[in-house]
Amino acid sequence: MVLDNGNANALATAGTGGNIITKKEKTQVKWNVGTNTGTYTLPFTTATTATNASASKIPSSINITGAGTGAGNLKLSSYTDNDATNNQLNSEYLPSDVTTFLDENGNDNSLNVVNRFWILDANGFITKPTATLSFTYDDDEVTGGGNTVSEANLFPQRFNSVDSAWSDVTLSGTLNTTANTLSGVNVSSGDFFKSWALVNELNPLPVELLSFKPNCINNQTVIKWTTASEINNSHFEIQHSTDGEIWNTIDSVEGAGNSVEEINYQYQVKNQSTYQEFDYYRLKQVDYDGTYDYSKIEACNCNGGIEITEIYPNPSHGEVNIIINSSEEGPLNLKIYDAVGKMVLDDVVNLHQGTNLINNFIQAENGKYFISASLSNGKHYGYGVVVIN
Repeated sequence: MVLDNGNANALATAGTGGNIITKKEKTQVKWNVGTNTGTYTLPFTTATTATNASASKIPSSINITGAGTGAGNLKLSSYTDNDATNNQLNSEYLPSDVTTFLDENGNDNSLNVVNRFWILDANGFITKPTATLSFTYDDDEVTGGGNTVSEANLFPQRFNSVDSAWSDVTLSGTLNTTANTLSGVNVSSGDFFKSWALVNELNPLPVELLSFKPNCINNQTVIKWTTASEINNSHFEIQHSTDGEIWNTIDSVEGAGNSVEEINYQYQVKNQSTYQEFDYYRLKQVDYDGTYDYSKIEACNCNGGIEITEIYPNPSHGEVNIIINSSEEGPLNLKIYDAVGKMVLDDVVNLHQGTNLINNFIQAENGKYFISASLSNGKHYGYGVVVIN
């Protein structure tokens, strides 16, 4: 359903109120809000099922407090298990952009999550709006399917489709277990991702790094990373590779243990002169019990060659700007692959020394895409990622 009226009162209910049932992620209400502000309320309602004979009203609202830019819209849906039994695990009907549903120990975390996803997609904006969100949930979806989540411990999480991680546990919100609402969830423009869940705060979906990036500063590699929260985090191991396949631990940095605040880390790589023309880095995050997880792989070049320093907008609706720093000039082969390795773009551009801005348009389905850039002499950067939605 498309609402081509950008006013917040373009959808209103009367009497006992209307009902909108969206049974899947892509059965959506598209609201062309543009640069308007105000509280946009969707009268979502649960469907009747074999285990739930009566429908429940579960309205959601997006109060746009700071207008976006561009001809944007909201794509909105709220859905539960596809077989309408309310017994499927959340991990069996994930939103299309969600790539993990495991807890910190690598186990399926579905039983700690309300049996429903909310899709609140700010789509088509140049800059997304800032907003305050409100969710209503159904008691049967809190307890259904053998869930162990306690209603008193519910809090919101959204999936960061750029970092492929659920974050963050520091989101604000007010829980009212009498009204079955979680309101006052403040979202900035840069954090306005589309897929949301209501989760047990005592066993949240794993929160990965907010950022991880090695940079060349004064001809030395300096690695910076930020965590949104930490649970039983013993330490980070800094790992180095010359080919992106064989890894060596070069040092470690102590973690914060348990934290619900953003923490910034920094590490300067030692013995820089012994490294190659092109180097890869990653973090190994280790818990107190020995379990561990890896960050994404990033490359850094302090000895010549090329380096992708920024990709924006990210996520993108197709148009992608790629900033590349190069120590030399010459033809650059730029290739973009989808998640299964199919090439969707093969382009050649001329680089000059210094900073280069390359603009491309990816005509492809929604998903994650990998960018490879190489000079004719073989110097290359092998890992840039952009999300198309």
